[in-house]
Amino acid sequence: MLQAIRDNTRGWIAYVIVAVLIVPFALFGVYNYFTGGSNPPVAEVAGHEITSQQLDRAVQQQRRRLQQMLGDQYDPSMFGDGVLRRRALDNLIDSTVLDSYAREHGLRLTDAALRRQIRSQQAFQANGEFSQQRYQAVLRQNGMTPEQYEARLRQQGATGQLRQGVTGSVIVTDEQLARFVALQRQQRNVAWLRVDAAAFRDQVSVDGDTLREYYDAHTDAWQRPQQVRLAYVSLSRDELAASIDVSDQAVRKRYESERDSRFVQGGERQVQHILVQVPDDASRDDVEAARKRVADLRERIVGGDIDFAAAAREYSDDTGSADDGGSLGWVARGDLSEPMAKAAFSLDEGAVSEPVRTDFGWHLIRVSDVREREVKPFEAVRDTLRKEIASEKAEQRYAEVRNEFANVAYENPQSLEPAAEAAGVAVQTTDWVSRQGGDDGITSNQSVMEAAFSKNVLDDGMNSELIKLGDNRSVVVRIADQRPATTLPFDEVRDQVRERFVSEHTATLARERGEALENKLADGTTAEDLAAGGGGVDYKAFGWVGRDGGGGLPRAVTDRLFRMAHPGDGGTTRAGVSLADGDYAVVLLSGVRDGSLDDVPDAQREQLRQRLGQLDAASVGSALVEALRAETDVTIYEDRL
Repeated sequence: MLQAIRDNTRGWIAYVIVAVLIVPFALFGVYNYFTGGSNPPVAEVAGHEITSQQLDRAVQQQRRRLQQMLGDQYDPSMFGDGVLRRRALDNLIDSTVLDSYAREHGLRLTDAALRRQIRSQQAFQANGEFSQQRYQAVLRQNGMTPEQYEARLRQQGATGQLRQGVTGSVIVTDEQLARFVALQRQQRNVAWLRVDAAAFRDQVSVDGDTLREYYDAHTDAWQRPQQVRLAYVSLSRDELAASIDVSDQAVRKRYESERDSRFVQGGERQVQHILVQVPDDASRDDVEAARKRVADLRERIVGGDIDFAAAAREYSDDTGSADDGGSLGWVARGDLSEPMAKAAFSLDEGAVSEPVRTDFGWHLIRVSDVREREVKPFEAVRDTLRKEIASEKAEQRYAEVRNEFANVAYENPQSLEPAAEAAGVAVQTTDWVSRQGGDDGITSNQSVMEAAFSKNVLDDGMNSELIKLGDNRSVVVRIADQRPATTLPFDEVRDQVRERFVSEHTATLARERGEALENKLADGTTAEDLAAGGGGVDYKAFGWVGRDGGGGLPRAVTDRLFRMAHPGDGGTTRAGVSLADGDYAVVLLSGVRDGSLDDVPDAQREQLRQRLGQLDAASVGSALVEALRAETDVTIYEDRL
């Protein structure tokens, strides 16, 4: 069966289609959620239910993917909720079909493989090692139990084995690779005649009656989109911190405990030392003998018989500092072991300590210089400490309240008041806003707008799920009011109507002029001569360009250019293209040269081979899904979508 599927999906058209479409097979396991509560199924697949809540989440994820792909050009109004819901449902159904197939054929993730996968995930690690406590905490924060998460991983592992079994045998031949490079790296020699639509504005006359007729004929263009006002409850760690009262006693206690480590400047000492090592298994007599050697050396140094630095170079067993006269440089108290610190920070400048015992042996310590210790007064850091304590308490309180907040909002889906009371905050409302969202506040957040216009919230009047707005803020929203799309009054949009009317007519005149230029080119007039006549006509030769355009060539022109017929030797092919700004371009193609596999470095050649293999595998996988779905009992409840 797989070979038959593969044979039916060969060819360059399949590659192009797969390259631009969202292939459900490539999204194995993406849309599997574990949700509680009572929400009706929107579909059943071989006895397995797909719930309305699962569908809403899949739609939200699909919108987020589109936003990531399109960036600033993303416009939610371009993607109707109905279209996205249908595509998301298809993906959920396909995923469920694959899950069922994998289970029936005994594909599974072993316990050992499951443990390895979980323990390797950084989200569950602390200090580079797996932490069971962190594992449970992360899952709890995301509304999952370990059993649910592990079941999800097992399901993804099974479908992953299926995916690998189907796509692992894909082979890309050298001939396929050469054909792909010939097309992908093809270049075309292009020039154009561009007709400026603005040159025709003086030729467009308009009066009030004409504008009114145009307005009436294009009412869809003057629609105010469906809008909502949102009620919401916001839980913010920063707001919690501002409301927390921290006593002076707590601030003073924090200051005293952290004063030496945080608020002391200076106080370092320049230290030298001499070490006489004592082995771990040394006898008591050996330890005493080493102490006596150090004590005798001290007497010589204090008596002036030998300089401390010279003594260190000759007698110290610390090879790291001996050659430098025993110098340890400038040190703070915390840089030294406790016995050494106690000695060093009790000595006056220039003094030499009595023998000091550490785990390494016996030391002599000398302080060669001292930086005076300056302590920041309590009054200078009081406000900082108060804010820190409040922030810490707020973070703890935020973590505690957030789960309760989410649960109360879920258990009382028809009102935000219980959630607001649980969080100790007020219910707030936004201004009117469309699906595209607002410029500031919570309506500027895409996740909020996706939730607001989801079926559960918009149509069913439910509270949304908890929406995270970063690490320190969460909201729950519901619809406070809504108004349908409506046509804006003529007087309110008169200027917009005029501008659109003039732009359409100048674009039409530019196109007509461009078509006339095409006819003159066909009669033998050169492009340069036509441009010389003025009238808003400009000629430009771009030279050889690839599929990525370049040189300021608009995307629409590049797309049309690579669909134009080969001009043949010495010939020129022409095509007209209307541009986004109303201008019209007569595209002139005078040459085509294919890309060559010989020009592709070996490393890049293998990358292209892998890319083609992925496209081929995705195409085969898509066909498998289609075949399995045709054999599976699928019921869709259209009235619940």
